[in-house]
Amino acid sequence: MGSLPLHKTKGINPHMTICSRCGEDGRDILLLGVHDKKWRCSSCDTINLSAGRPRECGSCKSRCGFTSEGEVGEFEKLVTGLCDKCAKDLKEFDKIVSEGGIYWRCKDCSATGVIRGDSPFAKAVRKEMGIAAPKPAGVEFSNKDCPSCGPNAVKGDASEADADAGG
Repeated sequence: MGSLPLHKTKGINPHMTICSRCGEDGRDILLLGVHDKKWRCSSCDTINLSAGRPRECGSCKSRCGFTSEGEVGEFEKLVTGLCDKCAKDLKEFDKIVSEGGIYWRCKDCSATGVIRGDSPFAKAVRKEMGIAAPKPAGVEFSNKDCPSCGPNAVKGDASEADADAGG
């Protein structure tokens, strides 16, 4: 385990985290110390935390450049990995898709989910794309047909859309 250079006024500089998928509170606390500057990678758009301009992106390993996004706010929650619920949901989504379902996402509201394999829509999408299960397949909706934000939005949790979603 390495050492953490302490910030002059904030010490270990602890920050709560949020889930990268749902935005709910995460399970981790990040200790930033002096690494409280945000730098956006020009290659992958990921925010890197560092005391100064990073040499390499922690996500894509690019060295192509970074744009300063300022300092992390005193009470700013930082995006990290997935919360337990989202990790469980995504594992279930993978299972549904491997059994013939399809992934979906909305380009307007950024919602994501799956449509079960017994859905006529999922069957038609897989047939049209020529992709059989267990290989993954998916579609992209807009606010005209999205199960989450569209005119026929699914009530409650649209992440596991009903059989006729988007169809």
